[in-house]
Amino acid sequence: MNNILSTQPAKIDGTLSANGRLIFSSPNGMIFGKDAKVNVETLLATTHRMTNKTANTFELNNSGSGSIINLGQLAANNVYLIGRDVLNAGDINSSNGSVGLLAASDLRVIFDDAGLLTATVLSNDLFGIVENTGNITVLF
Repeated sequence: MNNILSTQPAKIDGTLSANGRLIFSSPNGMIFGKDAKVNVETLLATTHRMTNKTANTFELNNSGSGSIINLGQLAANNVYLIGRDVLNAGDINSSNGSVGLLAASDLRVIFDDAGLLTATVLSNDLFGIVENTGNITVLF
């Protein structure tokens, strides 16, 4: 889990590769720029503060004001973008997994052994925007 404490949105404009789960928590936002290429098993990027409950269970508390923006190419079995506002204007490709774009306040997320995520909203606060002007492809 990578907690990004910058007062500015975190920006990725290069290549990230990993065989496992890559988790970013950046309360001031996260931008995957047009030159971003992410190739991992599971990607979770959020503007929420994350607290571990167990190895596969996290609570996400909305304390951030930033947005998650994808302009690049995200490739993973599972891709989850969670924030106050989530915009996909790039490409998200999932092979044999799932893609989730979520705008919610406080929630609990649980990963299963395959990296699939179950999200439970913990508050009645409804806010935020999810917008997709890009491409999302999920292959089974």
